[in-house]
Amino acid sequence: MLNQSWPTIDFITRLLLSFKSVLSLTYKILFWEKDSVVQRLIESNEQKIFEIGTSYKNGEAPGVIFIDDGTLDETFLSTLLIYHFNYEMAKDPALNLRVQICVNHENYITLLDIYDDRGFDIYYLESC
Repeated sequence: MLNQSWPTIDFITRLLLSFKSVLSLTYKILFWEKDSVVQRLIESNEQKIFEIGTSYKNGEAPGVIFIDDGTLDETFLSTLLIYHFNYEMAKDPALNLRVQICVNHENYITLLDIYDDRGFDIYYLESC
């Protein structure tokens, strides 16, 4: 089911694994699907604790889910991104998602805004 190979997923994973002094990660998932569909995807990984910040109301505004994690879970990240990228390519399995990852370091924060399989924006923010 998820046996596809995406070079972008490999690149993002390697980039995240290369970071030193990572304290934690926070996923922000924007979604244009029923809450229950996205919840099932997250709950398929029993270790993920999440919070729905905003429910999706079938409009332009997305629903928002936050997931805090102590370390990078490569399998979860890969699954999440495959669903995201497949949506753009009209392949299954797919969900209408946008994934943002906040990497908390000791003295700064790295934010990845992954827009599709072609790439992502990366921001560095100084910690307060």
